[in-house]
Amino acid sequence: MNTKENYLTKGETMKLQFKENKPNTKTIQFRIDPTTHQMLTALKKFHKVRTGELIKEMIKIHYKEIMDQKIANTVGNDYEI
Repeated sequence: MNTKENYLTKGETMKLQFKENKPNTKTIQFRIDPTTHQMLTALKKFHKVRTGELIKEMIKIHYKEIMDQKIANTVGNDYEI
């Protein structure tokens, strides 16, 4: 598996890994404000990936963080995944 590893450094480091080949995907649409669009464009250029690849990796990282937190705090969770 070929991957590119990139790091964002502001406060904590977020490690993003991208597959070189295009996976089987579904199309989604969403609307964002102009400021968020500028930030998204900057992130895409920085990581040299498409929007879907960027969003997918960010979702995977955040999901893992939530699941790790859920496991660490098994009592009193108000959310369900």
